[in-house]
Amino acid sequence: MKKIILILIIVCGCNMSDQNYELPSNYIFVKEGGGSNIILRKNKLIIEKGAVSFSFDDNFIFFSVDNSGSLKPNKIAKEKLIYYIHDIHKDTLSTPLKYDFVSKFVYKNKIKKQNNILLTNTM
Repeated sequence: MKKIILILIIVCGCNMSDQNYELPSNYIFVKEGGGSNIILRKNKLIIEKGAVSFSFDDNFIFFSVDNSGSLKPNKIAKEKLIYYIHDIHKDTLSTPLKYDFVSKFVYKNKIKKQNNILLTNTM
């Protein structure tokens, strides 16, 4: 009986690894679970914790981040998250942005629905 339980723990535990999402401009979104998701670029830590989701198109990459320390950041209202925008052509990352600014930016730049971080829930 102990051997069966041990085997189940080993088999089930193997599926609990991180998920990495490769994004344009050498970004990697690492989904570790809860508030531990991070964002890397060229092996450097860009967002050290609280990354919630991402979206991108040919011009921009969008990241949302929860700084509240919640264990369920994907349940936080999008209006309370902080956002970052990376301009792919200029190769620049914004300072932290609020929902209202990102909403206007998305509208002004005609970001399609499927690429709009305010409408999609990647994670």
